[in-house]
Amino acid sequence: MAAFHLSGNVTVTHADISRMFEAIHKSLSTGYRTEELAQQLLRIFFCISEAAATKEGARLSLAERIHQYIDKNIGHGITSAKVAEHFQLSPIYAARVFKAHYLLTIAQYIQNSKLNLAAQLLRSSDLSVGDISDYLGYCNDNYFSRLFKSYYGISPKQYQMRSRDGLPCNTPKEIPSAGKSG
Repeated sequence: MAAFHLSGNVTVTHADISRMFEAIHKSLSTGYRTEELAQQLLRIFFCISEAAATKEGARLSLAERIHQYIDKNIGHGITSAKVAEHFQLSPIYAARVFKAHYLLTIAQYIQNSKLNLAAQLLRSSDLSVGDISDYLGYCNDNYFSRLFKSYYGISPKQYQMRSRDGLPCNTPKEIPSAGKSG
C-alpha cells in the first residue's frame, strides 16, 4: 500500500474494481496461481490509488492545480500562456490567481523550476550544458547560462564541475520579477 501512497483508511467512491474481484473469485475457485492473484491485487491497488488521487486533486485550489501542472510539464516547453490555455483561463487571471497564492508570477515559478531542474541534471547526468538548455526550452545557451549564473552565482559548467568534484554548490538566489515567461 505504501508503494501506491495509500495509508490508513482510504475511502474511494468511484473505483470500478468489480471485474478484478470477479477475476480473483474465479482464480480462487479454480485453484489459483500466486502470480495471477498478485497481478489482480496490484490492479486493484492501482485503481484505488488513481481514484484517490483524482479525488484529492478535486480538492486542490486552482493555484495548486496550476502549480501541479507546471511541475508535471516543466521539461516540455511550458510557458505562462500554455498554462492559461490548458486551464482555459485568460493569462492575466491565471497570473493573478497564482501570484495571490504563491507570491510569485507563473513565469517566475517556471523559470525557478527550470533552473532547479537544470541544477539537478548538471549534478546527476552526463548531459552537456547545451543539451540541458535545449531540453528546458531555452533557444540560446548564453541566455540560459546568464540566467543560471544569476540564480546560482556560478556558471552551469562551474556548477557541474563542482558537483562532480564533490564540492558544495551555491544555493539559488531569488529571481526578481521576470518580464518573459518560461
